[in-house]
Amino acid sequence: VKHSESEWQDLLLQEGEDAGRKLIYRDLNMIFKELETDREDYIGNIQKKVEKEEWLAIYDELVAAHDSNGVVKTVTAMPLSDSNNMDILSADQIYTNDGIYQYHSSLSDILSNNLLQSMSFICINDEIVYVRELLHTSVTIKNVWFTESNENGFSVFIDGVTVSFRNAPMKEPFVNEIGDITAMDGKIKGITKKQEKISGKILSVKEEQIEIEGYGLLPKDESFRIYKTYGALESLQDNNLVVGYNFTEFVIAEGKLCAALVKQSEAMSNIRVLIKSNDFLSNFHETITVSASCDFTVTSNEIVNYFRAGEEITIDKNSTFFQDNRIKIIPATLSGEIIIKSLARACGNPSYRGTIEVTKEEEGLIMVNELLLEEYLYAVLPSEMPESYGLEALKAQAVCARSYAYNQILNNDCASFGAHVDDSTKYQVYHNYEENQTCIDAVKETNGMVAKYNDAVITAYYFSTSCGHTTNYEVWGENNEEQGYLQGVYSNGTQFEADLSDESLFRDFLFNYDFPSFEKDICWYRWETTLQASAIVNTINTNLKNRYEANPDNILTENGKGEFVNSPVDTVGDIIDITIGKRKAGGMVGELIVKGTKNTVKIKTEYNVRSILAPADSEIIRKDGTIVEGSSLLPSAYIVLEPVYHEGALESLKIIGGGYGHGAGMSQNGARIMAEAGYSYEDILKFYFYGIELSSIY
Repeated sequence: VKHSESEWQDLLLQEGEDAGRKLIYRDLNMIFKELETDREDYIGNIQKKVEKEEWLAIYDELVAAHDSNGVVKTVTAMPLSDSNNMDILSADQIYTNDGIYQYHSSLSDILSNNLLQSMSFICINDEIVYVRELLHTSVTIKNVWFTESNENGFSVFIDGVTVSFRNAPMKEPFVNEIGDITAMDGKIKGITKKQEKISGKILSVKEEQIEIEGYGLLPKDESFRIYKTYGALESLQDNNLVVGYNFTEFVIAEGKLCAALVKQSEAMSNIRVLIKSNDFLSNFHETITVSASCDFTVTSNEIVNYFRAGEEITIDKNSTFFQDNRIKIIPATLSGEIIIKSLARACGNPSYRGTIEVTKEEEGLIMVNELLLEEYLYAVLPSEMPESYGLEALKAQAVCARSYAYNQILNNDCASFGAHVDDSTKYQVYHNYEENQTCIDAVKETNGMVAKYNDAVITAYYFSTSCGHTTNYEVWGENNEEQGYLQGVYSNGTQFEADLSDESLFRDFLFNYDFPSFEKDICWYRWETTLQASAIVNTINTNLKNRYEANPDNILTENGKGEFVNSPVDTVGDIIDITIGKRKAGGMVGELIVKGTKNTVKIKTEYNVRSILAPADSEIIRKDGTIVEGSSLLPSAYIVLEPVYHEGALESLKIIGGGYGHGAGMSQNGARIMAEAGYSYEDILKFYFYGIELSSIY
């Protein structure tokens, strides 16, 4: 925006002229001059009035030349309701079939007097500043939920709001159903009722299709909508369609899914796990070889094949087992387990409770294990915490894992694969190690128990070892107060006044190798490593572009004015200096500044810091003197930097650190030591997670 509205008036109006006068050619010359646009065809006719169509053509040219960020746009939409009949709208807002828009005060009459009239208007951001044209075209608002209908009119729920249409009587009641509304020239022209419904277990949710058990893959209508119809009526998103469950009804018309009606809440007792390939490298398998500890069946499109315990079958994309695109493998007994002979984990060939489903995709075979949530935890706990940590620590881990898994079921991140989670470290490691009785007991003794904060199940984060202090909900860069249960605590049951976000106080704390923490005798409690300057450059050049693409708001580049801005970057050149810009709760590095000969970057969040300073080619010396090879992540972001310079150039960087992992939530080694000291699992959880309560999800 070159000038504000009042500034343009000051420029264009001469003394005594009316602010409401028509635009003239003299004004165009002034506008071109101010915008540094070279135009000579209006000189000499300075008093001639500019016609509307002529001005709009000029305006479009000016916008095309000067609005590189796309702030100005022309929109075609139909106003449906204003503040007179929609409580959620303010006096300067209009609700359209394209959403809610602010509008300039001068447009109040034309917008309110032309509801249900298609129009073309100019917007600056989301504010309507000019109505270009009234259009005589119809608009159909599809797949809305009818909440009321009578002789006076009707109301519908759409996009989270209720819209009432008066003077549109309905002869027959149509309530709590889906339909389309067609409007034109200020009137309702027709209503299409959609009452055909189907239901079944949701097997996968893709961008354009949903797979429903018994119906296969069905296409979604381009205006597909989701409504929660129990309790308070709500509009939902695709990720609210929970795979593996059958509590949703679908409205279908002309072979397409028009709407999903979530009819009830459900206790999330089952979980679906995407089983990745060897070394967790891919979601797809070329072939899958299966056996079982008992008799089992292989079913596709109601064709059932029977096999004895120990028999092996191999499935590929051309397998005759496929009668459609899905195979289901079911053990004959509840205690039976399916063994995947083509898969190698730390425990060897893993065996799975529940059922295995195999589907064909262009990229290969997808394998999903569906089983009870509690039985899933039997195989998560051994992969996330050793049996030797003891029953109370494992019970705390079970509650964390259950709480985390419950939220992942609702989040539906893997719905396009027909799963809730995968079996890798991206979620919770599953079946990398064999089940054991202590872990099973920990799950059974906490059956259904989750941690809640403000009556919502928390995402119960955990990590290996603290540096003596945990961090808070800002760990990943967001000030997410919904995660207020994540508060930094000293890992020894007491509190001190020292604020470890202070550089000097944290340095004193970290250099105290015997600070009295629960984990003070753990080898990862303190550690150090030295990175050579050349290795740092290689690591940064390898990781910087990837981290920017994955996390652009947290990789910022100095723009020459001393400002750090979001800008693509793939190198810093040679390293001049590396400093800590800001620490978070507990002393965790929240911002790292890397000054180079080509760029200076600010790296935010602990994961990005750990990636950029990865000691991949260096050794790490732990507190007990043991030496381990470095990896693609620094052990933690609780660090102090000690650069070494030679003749003014950075030669190496010594990093002294504490703890292992992200440092938010429960320290697993802390939980072990607390359990050994007699703390209960409830004590452990309430120590690490502020303000929580424990309750059952069943």
